[in-house]
Amino acid sequence: MVEPTARKNAAVGETKLHQRLTNKAAAWLRKSNSAGGHGCHVVVSEAWSGWDGEKPDAIGWRSCVHHEGTVLVEVKVSRADFLADARKPHRANPSEGMGKWRYYLCPEGLIQPDELPPRWGLLWVTARGGLKAVAGPA
Repeated sequence: MVEPTARKNAAVGETKLHQRLTNKAAAWLRKSNSAGGHGCHVVVSEAWSGWDGEKPDAIGWRSCVHHEGTVLVEVKVSRADFLADARKPHRANPSEGMGKWRYYLCPEGLIQPDELPPRWGLLWVTARGGLKAVAGPA
């Protein structure tokens, strides 16, 4: 049996990791295309959308001649969280979800490219803290 204190400490650790990765996602969205980002002009994180209860971890808006639209990044720090995400109404019916482009961002190896829903990208945070685009247009 896991002690309540150990369970609480694990939850606090996951919350801190999630926040750190959400900050990385927002920074990546702001980065220019030439620097390996998505070049979004406006970026917000963890803001309620009013869109079927979806609360994106990070979302950016970009306005370019050929690539305007929104870019959504969902941060996952555990397998359980990733698997539960598929049961959300806006994931089960992608036309109701946010983001013209959609990505999962997770620690390296947590999610594999063959596990992604159709049209989703994947970003890994490496052990050294870098971001690696594994799948998707990035």
